[in-house]
Amino acid sequence: MQFTLFAMISLITIVIATPISLLKPRQSAAAVDASTASMTDAQGNVISFSSPGVFQGNRVAKLCRALGMTVQMCERKGVPSTETRPNYTPFPTVLATSTVLFLTLPLTPATANLITSSELCVMRKDALVVNVARGGIVNEEDLVRALREGVIAGAATDVFMTEPAGRDNVLVDAARVGTLRDTGRLVLSPHVAWYGRSSVEKLRRVVVENVKAWCEGGEGNVVG
Repeated sequence: MQFTLFAMISLITIVIATPISLLKPRQSAAAVDASTASMTDAQGNVISFSSPGVFQGNRVAKLCRALGMTVQMCERKGVPSTETRPNYTPFPTVLATSTVLFLTLPLTPATANLITSSELCVMRKDALVVNVARGGIVNEEDLVRALREGVIAGAATDVFMTEPAGRDNVLVDAARVGTLRDTGRLVLSPHVAWYGRSSVEKLRRVVVENVKAWCEGGEGNVVG
């Protein structure tokens, strides 16, 4: 969750804050023409979550609402609008209306390549994509192309198709050279979004509980 909030704040307040984000060192905000500045704050943004409840989706959603954002919970891709669950928003509507799309769902055959050029091209030009779920959910080459061509405004990811990601990874390469590096429109971290003190403590506790349950002939935290 820590990375999710960091990515959102850094992208919203820096990437979209043109031309304020392009201030030179020691240059004050007063040097920017107020009529052309377009600083974007949290309030008024439309935040959408895929698979809320997984990977802290609900907790981040609560914080976003507290900041005055409109929160949408995304229905599964391919579900007709007439069959959308209560309190969920159809997948096409989420793509067309979101200023920030949080991907917080597991990688399965149904979610592999969930976001490709086809989805990115119908998103808003000021939209941000934040992936703290799994590599392979977003097509990495399509994402880089969309960023370079200005199809969307920015992206942040904590996960990669192949991990650990090296310099041959298309996202790492794009973030190292060229306009995406200079503008900060692509934020990367090496799959450490979960690595908070409470998460580590929970991991240790669950491991102990699983071993104890196995020794007693029972089941602990069963995944899958």
